Amino acid sequence: MSIQSNRMYRVNLLLSRIKVSMIPERILPEEKLSAEFCRTYGIARRTFLEYLNELENSGEIVRTDGKVWTKDWFDQHEDYIRSLEEDAAKEEKGVNL
Repeated sequence: MSIQSNRMYRVNLLLSRIKVSMIPERILPEEKLSAEFCRTYGIARRTFLEYLNELENSGEIVRTDGKVWTKDWFDQHEDYIRSLEEDAAKEEKGVNL
């Protein structure tokens, strides 16, 4: 296996691991994901961060507040938060009337 194909294989493994963790109760902090992935595959943290940056630059993942999300889950989460804020604003207006 060439170095480039080995790298692509590990990047795809990382993306698969992130997708598995996209159950809301199981969203992994970046540090925990890093420790788990580096230990399991015997890579340096710097290499892990290169893989993560590659996925982020390709638009596959979003990194925010120390968490790693797939793009789809992040968009769903943002929509959910926005709807909660809108509901709270509507309730506040209803109370103030």
